[in-house]
Amino acid sequence: MKKSLLSLTAVVSFAIGIFASAAFAGELTHDQVVAAKTATALLVAPDGSGTAFCISDSGIFVTCEHVVENETNLSIIINPSQKDEKKYSAHVLRTFPKSDLAVLKVDLDPKAPKIPALKLGDDSTLFETQQLFAFGYPFGMDLASDEKSNPAISVNSGHVTSLRKEGDTLEAVQLDAMLNPGNSGGPVLDEKGDVIGIVAFGVPGSGVNFAVPVSLLKNEMTAPVLSVAAPEVAFDDRFKPADFAITVDWLTPPATAPAVTLEVTGGGQTRTAAAVKGADGKYHAALPPVIGHPGQKLKLHVTLEFESGVVSGQVDDFSLNIGGKPTLLSQIQAITPAPAGAAFIADGKPAGALPELGAMSLDMGGVVTSVDARKAKKIEIVAPSQDPGPVTYKVTVAAAAGGVALASAQGNVAIHSAPASAVAGPSQLTGVTSLTETKSIDLPSPADDVVAAQDGRALIFHLKDSKKLAVFDVVDLKFRGFINLAQEPALFAGGSRNLIVAYPSENVIERYSLQTLQKDRTITNPMGELRNLVMGYSSPRDALFTAKGNPFGPEVIMFNTDTMAVEATSKDDRKFVQLGGGSDTRMIVRASGDGRTYGFFRVGVSPTGFSIISYKNDVLSFFYQHESPGLLVPNMNGTEIFTSQTGIYTSEYVSVIKGAGNWAEGTFYMPSYSPSYFIGVPFSEMQSNGKGAPKPIAVYTEHSSQPLTYLEGFDEMTEKDGGLQPGYMQGELTITPDKRYHFYPQLNLFITIPATNNRIVAHPIDIKKILDAKGVDYLYSTTVAPQVKVSQRVNFKIEAVSKAGGVTFTLQSGPAGLTVGSDGTVNWQAPAKPGEESVIVTMKDASGQEAFYTFQLVVTQ
Repeated sequence: MKKSLLSLTAVVSFAIGIFASAAFAGELTHDQVVAAKTATALLVAPDGSGTAFCISDSGIFVTCEHVVENETNLSIIINPSQKDEKKYSAHVLRTFPKSDLAVLKVDLDPKAPKIPALKLGDDSTLFETQQLFAFGYPFGMDLASDEKSNPAISVNSGHVTSLRKEGDTLEAVQLDAMLNPGNSGGPVLDEKGDVIGIVAFGVPGSGVNFAVPVSLLKNEMTAPVLSVAAPEVAFDDRFKPADFAITVDWLTPPATAPAVTLEVTGGGQTRTAAAVKGADGKYHAALPPVIGHPGQKLKLHVTLEFESGVVSGQVDDFSLNIGGKPTLLSQIQAITPAPAGAAFIADGKPAGALPELGAMSLDMGGVVTSVDARKAKKIEIVAPSQDPGPVTYKVTVAAAAGGVALASAQGNVAIHSAPASAVAGPSQLTGVTSLTETKSIDLPSPADDVVAAQDGRALIFHLKDSKKLAVFDVVDLKFRGFINLAQEPALFAGGSRNLIVAYPSENVIERYSLQTLQKDRTITNPMGELRNLVMGYSSPRDALFTAKGNPFGPEVIMFNTDTMAVEATSKDDRKFVQLGGGSDTRMIVRASGDGRTYGFFRVGVSPTGFSIISYKNDVLSFFYQHESPGLLVPNMNGTEIFTSQTGIYTSEYVSVIKGAGNWAEGTFYMPSYSPSYFIGVPFSEMQSNGKGAPKPIAVYTEHSSQPLTYLEGFDEMTEKDGGLQPGYMQGELTITPDKRYHFYPQLNLFITIPATNNRIVAHPIDIKKILDAKGVDYLYSTTVAPQVKVSQRVNFKIEAVSKAGGVTFTLQSGPAGLTVGSDGTVNWQAPAKPGEESVIVTMKDASGQEAFYTFQLVVTQ
């Protein structure tokens, strides 16, 4: 049977009663009954149903607060089961938990007949034994004639048996009636057809039930109900006046026109405008979200490096001709004027030849001087943040201009992001490190967390004691800069272009450019109480938040870092029902490099349980297993899940390599920053108390269960340097082992973070040289397939590593129209719709050795 909404109080285990003990005596006229029936609606929510009634023909309804508590997707049905049945969507405008009342707003059909509003009566003249009438829907859907129909309204009479007061204030009207779920929120009328109460709760089986006196509703509703349609503003329109549409609903309209005022605050400035009532019945006011003008030029911070020294200052933004295209200086990261002249845009990638520069007018703290930019060895440009910060509005209604406020409403103005750089960032990490021997780099202060970003090029350290984020470049092996945190605690994660910082206690989320380390957007948190934040280090857009859910698990939210808005959210967080007991604050989450696959598990419970979540084609999907695999770390492209106890699995949880099932005796498999390699770190060598040489780390190629080679020389990772206990297994959220080992095969680099948390150790590791020195025969590919846009022509080359050389390629399986040349060149016309395609290629070298290379072509909008 379908459920009815129930009122749960200390003495009440059912909701809403109807008055069935006395027969309808006919004191109401036919017209009064018809009007009351039409004004009384069936209120439907996902978890049940109740009753509501209309008090204004503008679409204002009243019900009980416990009926709509924590409910969304509400519907109001007028005249259910009748020929003129009409269904409307509704939302909660205001709740009054103390009196158990709620006010709803319904978007009415302007072509449909108006819904009659019930008049609010006077409960001061009520007396015991007075007859009253209740309208509503007892048992909700259970009284419908069939599953496809809605129930008809019930009209019942009862008598006042007691007037419950606190001092001189009437708190409840007691009536004699049997209790039935479903009438909660329905009107109780006197013989004039006026509302004198709202059905609320009862004592099961006692014949005693209660209504909220209408005087409490009137007291709560002396102020108008406001609803504000705030504009969404395009970035280029942020300086233009934006229209705010304000709806003001009154129970009893004032004798004189009220004063409605709009305030908009942004960038530390507040501006005010009077709202004027329009022909549509709404009040309108227009103000610019940001003070300024569209044509104002950005002031850029420029540093010029000469043979004789360095100068820096500010210049106005201007346009350069790069490769035949005009490009703003603010879109450029660096310029090398000599000898050939080149510009490097936001991802550090050369943008093409640059014409000779002339003189720059440089403002050095109020002193303006002309500098010959042609003589500079290097010019670095940092654009200031264009983010106005949070922009908020406040609407106030007063009886007269300058009078006492009767009601107010406030919220945020959504301003879309600044346009991204014309050139997108790379999909994989490239570069060359000049490291020839092991190097130790000290951290400014001990770190308590670290995440990868910028396609793996950046390691971002959380220096909690210093309230900073330190950004370390793994190619240059130096710190690029620091970001000051406003407060602790702070959540942070980085993708290919952006760094996101969230402050849960302040409900603020910030976005930084990973190239400039400048903040470019700040918003008020649109989600709930934040718990976790992760982002794939090569994800151009998506971040994953978890927010406080219910006792069964957290809410999972995909967040678009371009628009700084919620992209998708888990509809049923009971997907996590078996993740184990305890708080959802003790959840560890890891993301694949591309930001499309996520591994979840809890700490401090047994079994931990775990979930694998994927976000593909803008759809969230969940997989749960009630086991304890330890920490789950997806690889770069999300095709495999690496665990600290039970081995490696596909994203569908099919075993690829079995582990020991015990972290103390087994191997922690970890992905590298190339999907072509992964490593196996033996935990047993970390528990040796520094006795003897540590066991080597195994290096594997993709899909192989046999090590390709072994790496040695990581003495800093044994217990003698502070120990590397996997404390997360005991419930301690420390820097976990997967964050201490960073293998970059494409850079010939291996980075470790010892358990002392105060330094970075960089090792030069060239896999090909190691294999050649050992005489190992090998054949595998190191290529990362590019991400593809819909309808885009794909053209890239598969690169192979082979001892024998002479590798040829043959396509075994792939989408229609895709070709692979014998030299490994891939050609394909992507379809017009997003999706994924699997490709299998056979590689064969001069010695006759064969190997498979498989990859996914991910097509996105």
